[in-house]
Amino acid sequence: MTYTIHCQWLPANNVLFQIANVWLVLSYFCPPTLNGLLYLRLCLGLAGIFFALWGWLVLCAPDTFVWNLLFFVGNFLHLGYIMFSRRSKTFVHDMETVYDKIFKPINTLRHQFQYLTKDFDTKLLSSGEIWVIDGVTELKTLSVLLHGRLDIRKHGRVVHTIQDCQFINSPEWIMSQDVPYIFEVTMQAKTECRIISWDRTMLQDILKKSAYLKAVLDAVVSRDVAQKLFAMNRRIQKSGQGLAHSIYSLNEIGQEPDDDGTVQTILRGNDDLESESSDEEKILHDVKTSLLRNGYNHTDRETTL
Repeated sequence: MTYTIHCQWLPANNVLFQIANVWLVLSYFCPPTLNGLLYLRLCLGLAGIFFALWGWLVLCAPDTFVWNLLFFVGNFLHLGYIMFSRRSKTFVHDMETVYDKIFKPINTLRHQFQYLTKDFDTKLLSSGEIWVIDGVTELKTLSVLLHGRLDIRKHGRVVHTIQDCQFINSPEWIMSQDVPYIFEVTMQAKTECRIISWDRTMLQDILKKSAYLKAVLDAVVSRDVAQKLFAMNRRIQKSGQGLAHSIYSLNEIGQEPDDDGTVQTILRGNDDLESESSDEEKILHDVKTSLLRNGYNHTDRETTL
């Protein structure tokens, strides 16, 4: 049995049809980034409007016109929503300071940082006021010292001083993870201090919803621990008392992915700190490299909560 196909080719369709299909072809080349999503919606929307014009002016088919018009409207509404969500964010003065000094240096975008600005507490300490008591106070917040100086005391002796725009309890935050933790140091205001704090439970709920934000926070907290370590080590070396041996004697900080793809902060012990140079610049470079190595590029991650 043989089949004969008799095909009579039709002339090429109108130029509107050709332009619409060109936009469809271009939509297949969108990169897997947030900007790529904008590009995709733009291409699909333009293809929709040209198909709608083709259906109205050439085919004179109302169903073709209406459906493609709906495709155009839907894509451009989504495009507008994405652009609106990425608009420049403004924060209250305290949060602007935190963003500029801590998060902006590792290229965290404003629309990603905004989720940390919705619920926080501000506390003022007068000079000499005690904020944390050794063996008594439980870790319930993650805190940043905005202004002032805060002494860290162990057995009545000052072992470190927290400066402006540094995390106050970053070592304790890392060590506590999901278990209760009692401070092993006393913290006392050396000058008037302004502190902002995020509730531990609230912050952990936010981080569970955003792997990227968790990676960023792990990175800046780890960086802060390393800076404390180097500062404390330099201080002890100058005093001729040898290297530091305390919770700050953990110096090699890295990021490793869990089985589910999220990033977990890893602290590795290292007693040899004498050869470190340009410490803070190296830390910042390592933090950025670690985020990129684990696939967390700030240009292509949309934080959705």
